[in-house]
Amino acid sequence: MENKIGIIFLGDGLYFMGKGFGAETKRYGELVFNTGMQGYQEALTDPSYAGQILTMAYPHIGNYGLSDRWKESNKVHVEGFVIRDLYDDSGLDKYLTQFNVPGISNIDTRMLVRKIRTVGVIPAMIMVSSNKQAIESITTNKDKTTSDILEHFNYSNTNYVEKVVRQEKAIYGNGNKTVVLLDMGVKMNIIRELNNRNIRVISVPYTTPAKEIHELNPDGILLSNGPGDPAILTDVHKTIKELSELSSCPIFGICLGHQLIAHAFGGNTKKMKFGHRGVNHPVLDVERNKVIITTHNHGYT
Repeated sequence: MENKIGIIFLGDGLYFMGKGFGAETKRYGELVFNTGMQGYQEALTDPSYAGQILTMAYPHIGNYGLSDRWKESNKVHVEGFVIRDLYDDSGLDKYLTQFNVPGISNIDTRMLVRKIRTVGVIPAMIMVSSNKQAIESITTNKDKTTSDILEHFNYSNTNYVEKVVRQEKAIYGNGNKTVVLLDMGVKMNIIRELNNRNIRVISVPYTTPAKEIHELNPDGILLSNGPGDPAILTDVHKTIKELSELSSCPIFGICLGHQLIAHAFGGNTKKMKFGHRGVNHPVLDVERNKVIITTHNHGYT
């Protein structure tokens, strides 16, 4: 890690150089930020971050290590990881290397977050290398680097769901009730929370036909979180509409799944300027006049 150099290069020509860690590679993604003071491993392994380079607003990362208990999936899904200070004994260098993901530290993340808040999420390239000349060539050919970013990356036109979902059915836990989960990149903690409430979860791929889901006789149907633009998943819109006509059980969604329900019944979504990503977003329950602090990870409304 000592000899690695990192660079994060934005689509408008601004770039930051720092210490590299993780894999020596180049990746493209949509640059976003997370405001949580903890949960860096949960964020790295959350499938909803597919296609995105993640910046942590909180400066100290790695200070409590890593654990299999905190994983939201079995791999790192972010395209790159941008932080201020890395705790050397965290294991994050080896962890990102294992999944071929580059990381960069010693970056002014406060300035970077302010930049994203001002101009919105932005396409970017992140690269880590122990070859100083390779990094320097990126900065001396800024026009080419910028055109490469814009040429190689279009977040809204990519179906990231198909890149992250498992293609087989799976059953989790036992219980008096059964929820069929339409998996579009589910966080494992959603399944764990359902199991903790004495609910059996049958997870099926997002391409599963409505009739097949209905034949599982669910007590409820959950549409999971996931990455990408909900507007392009038109087949899922149709599946949800068909399910509402076939089944009388509750259909509910979280994050991407919630937005897909809107599309299924004639609503629309639009891209937010910089989205909500963190563990500390207050939401007002207008019926009970009560504010609840919630976890968010979405870029569409």
